[in-house]
Order: sequence, then C-alpha cells, then structure tokens
Amino acid sequence: MKVYFKILLAVFATVLCYTVLTCIYGKKGFFSQKALQEQILAMKEHIAELEKKDLKLSNKVLNLSYDYDTITAYANELGYIKDGQIMIKLQDLQGNENHDFNPGQYLTLPEITYMSDAVIKSIALSVGIIVLLIEMLLAYKKQNETKVEYDYTNRQRILFP
Repeated sequence: MKVYFKILLAVFATVLCYTVLTCIYGKKGFFSQKALQEQILAMKEHIAELEKKDLKLSNKVLNLSYDYDTITAYANELGYIKDGQIMIKLQDLQGNENHDFNPGQYLTLPEITYMSDAVIKSIALSVGIIVLLIEMLLAYKKQNETKVEYDYTNRQRILFP
C-alpha cells in the first residue's frame, strides 16, 4: 500500500468520524432535535392548559360582572346578603375582591445539551491518529515478516559434485 493512500485513509476516517458525530451529537444533530421536539410538545400542552384556565377565569369574571343570579349566589356564599334580601349592584364600586384564582404554573424547560464542536473535532482527530498508527503497525509487521528461504539445491551441488 502506498504511503499517500495510508494518509488518505486516515484523513477519510477523521472526516467520516467528524460527520457522524456532528449528525448525531452536534448542535443541530439528531439528539438535540429530538429534545427540541419534546420541548415544543410540552410547551404546546402547557399553552393549551393556560388557555383553558384563561377561558375559565374570563367566564367567571363575565358572570361576576353581568349575571345577577351569579352575583347573588357569590354574595350569599361570602355572607354579604342572606336569602330573601334584595341586592343592589353599584356601578364603578370596587369591593373586597377574592384573589384565590390560580393563573397557572411557570413552565421551566431543561436546557438542550449537545456535544461542542471542539470536542467532536478532538475525537475525530484522535480516530484519524489511531487509524494512522494502526496502519504504521501493520506496515512494520509486514516488513518484519520477510520469509527467509533456504536454498539447499546449490549447497548440495557444492557438497556433492
């Protein structure tokens, strides 16, 4: 095997290793894209839950603002009026508001982890050096395996003419 082919094989192994590692573990690799899709799904679920809570709270605000029976029921429940009493709703008068409504939870998403480009390049370079060392060891082994042949035919003619 020629020397330039050995060097070319080591460079090819380095580039192949770098490409594979980048496609799998890189910033835009398979695992980071998979984690991003999971986060998008979790965010969509969280937004749907918040929209449900928003609808529920806005319905409660509308009922408490305009529906006389709902206002009477809540006022009776809070002890402001008793059954059979007449309630008068005053406009633009702020009462003691009940703030026990839950607006939702804060969603914290984990940070997407990926292998940095410097680490991937270091691993790929190490693979290329290992391939080059293996080729050098194989060449050294092949060089030392030269077969020693003993030709006894010439000797026999010399000893026995």
